[in-house]
Amino acid sequence: MDRAMFEGSVDLDHARHERPYWVGRLEEKGKMQDLLVSEATTGAKLVYYIFGYSVMGAGVLLLIGGLVNSRSITW
Repeated sequence: MDRAMFEGSVDLDHARHERPYWVGRLEEKGKMQDLLVSEATTGAKLVYYIFGYSVMGAGVLLLIGGLVNSRSITW
């Protein structure tokens, strides 16, 4: 699972390892400096993770509830 899903940003070294062509194109075009952001604070990360995992948990519960009650659903 990618942390960018919760934090909205990726460590540059991680991005270079996972997506070298994308990072290379950004550096060639000179757009890399425009996209760099500072790291999120610990409090912000905590809020992101609590919200993200809560939404994922709710999705899983809805999926399980739908599967359990699928015979009762009438369209």
